[in-house]
Amino acid sequence: MNEAGVPHIAARRWRGAVPRWADVEDSPLPALGEEVGGYRLEARLGEGGQGTVYRARREGQLYALKFRALARSAWPWRELEVGLRLRLGGEVTVLGYGLWPQTEPSHLFLIMPYVNGRSLEVWVRTKNPSARKVVLLLLDVAWQLLDIHRAGVVHRDIKAANVLVRDEDGRAVLVDFGVGTYTGAPHVTHPLALPGTPLFRSPEALRFRREHAGEHAPPRPSDDLWAMGVLLYWLLTNSYPFETQHPREDEGGLANRILRETPEPPHERNPRVPRALGELCLRMLEKPLEARLPDAQALCEELETVLEKADDSWDEPLCEPWGPDAATTIQERELDLGDWADREQRLKEYARRHARRGEPLPPEETPAPPPRTRRLAKRVNRVVAGLVLTASLLALMLALPHSASTSRVTTPGQQQEGSQSAAPDEAFTPAPVADAATPKDNMLAKTPRQTASRLAKACGTAWAVGQLACATPPAPAQLTSASLPPPAECPPGAWDAMSAIGIKPTEIRLGTFLPNNNAARIVVPPGTPVSLIEEWGQDDALPQKTVFMGELFYGAERAYGRFTQARTPQGKVYPVCMELVGDELELQNGEQFEPGSKPGAVKLASTVYLRAVERFD
Repeated sequence: MNEAGVPHIAARRWRGAVPRWADVEDSPLPALGEEVGGYRLEARLGEGGQGTVYRARREGQLYALKFRALARSAWPWRELEVGLRLRLGGEVTVLGYGLWPQTEPSHLFLIMPYVNGRSLEVWVRTKNPSARKVVLLLLDVAWQLLDIHRAGVVHRDIKAANVLVRDEDGRAVLVDFGVGTYTGAPHVTHPLALPGTPLFRSPEALRFRREHAGEHAPPRPSDDLWAMGVLLYWLLTNSYPFETQHPREDEGGLANRILRETPEPPHERNPRVPRALGELCLRMLEKPLEARLPDAQALCEELETVLEKADDSWDEPLCEPWGPDAATTIQERELDLGDWADREQRLKEYARRHARRGEPLPPEETPAPPPRTRRLAKRVNRVVAGLVLTASLLALMLALPHSASTSRVTTPGQQQEGSQSAAPDEAFTPAPVADAATPKDNMLAKTPRQTASRLAKACGTAWAVGQLACATPPAPAQLTSASLPPPAECPPGAWDAMSAIGIKPTEIRLGTFLPNNNAARIVVPPGTPVSLIEEWGQDDALPQKTVFMGELFYGAERAYGRFTQARTPQGKVYPVCMELVGDELELQNGEQFEPGSKPGAVKLASTVYLRAVERFD
């Protein structure tokens, strides 16, 4: 294993080109308990677009090991270079590095100090800190930022999730330099790409992208200082100074607000905020660069100045604590998609004006999901069905000695599904038709209560007559006739087009198969081209009702999709590179077959997720 003792040699080695391992396909990450470079992996601390972090132990000491895939990316080497530069400047963010596995390595791992604590995002929501504590936490980050900028490094992704609060002393530590860079660094991203989190982007970064299309935005310390202002605003008010309903899908609208709007003063949005601290926050969020604090040194001095003038009111919690008065009622009535959105907007607006933090957390509302939000209902159905089936089996076992009849297991017959195709007006290619099953027989369209009632009645009847008519659904047919395609590159020009319109790698979009007649599931014959219509799109380039076109491939239990074209309602066509994923939270490749699937007529949920990818795997 190499140690970071000669950073200048390492930097020269990687600067010229991506190493030869970059074309190696990603391999699975090491398992817990495995030893990597002399470090025993004990727990997985987190994972995301910038790598996976483990807690590891060596000679009784704890460390954090971060694994980043080498395939098709120069970012792992950039993060290592940033860490080595910070080490020379006094900040110890990288203790060493290595390649894994040793033969044909697919990952670079960074050895970092282990911080025993929670993210600032979790800590603040749990502890409900005072204004004084907020300033002390921000001062910790500001002093680190001063050393970081003196080393010529820009973090570029300062936010609450990237700040850890140590359990032992309550001090804040800035972590995750996954998109960090330094002055004079070679470019590793497309010129239209803008690293960082949209809610924290500075006006000068957004303005540069609009005024210098096709050029790489220079790294600026002012980007980090602006993000510190956004972070302070969130700490004070539990909301962001510039927001849209869907920040990820509406980056254009969010950028317009950052460039043009003046945020509401923090001490007006939240009267518990000391006026001096609210005014400092507003100064950090001034549009002209010259009107803001010039550097991290000035930020440290300003924070110390306001802290010196603080009185006892600065020790009061900034937000209302949770209590019995905050308990919410249970929503019994099913909500349609419009009512659901209206309710969520009302709750969000109320939370902005009545921010609550601290323990204990209140009971969550449990309204029935709208038609497009089906994942939770499906899981509840499975749990309820399992409980009812278990109870029925126990009752049957108790009844067997007194029954003269012989019990047997029966399986309900399957309905015949439609399999024709039709071409919608919005799509270029034919798309699968909706499931022809009537609502009466469509179990997926029923609520958990209806499903439980139906299963309970069936099992009750079975117990009475000594037969079990309630069985688990048959497993989906093994569709082995269609083989999965080999890995493939994106269509020519796809990522140039996607970057130009603001789509980033791993971005998620929601779509519904065409046509679907508002059914909960569809039937897809093999070999049929498919189209999805965008449900939530609000960008200027790919608005709502954009149609994505592609094809499906069938494995044993999942359908995999590759989508290569997007057509807007205005008729514009873009090459894209997107794949089907089963769940926005789990992000597992492919969509699980619905019960009743068979060769020649695969059933899928009608609404699915698409993920932007750099290559079809």
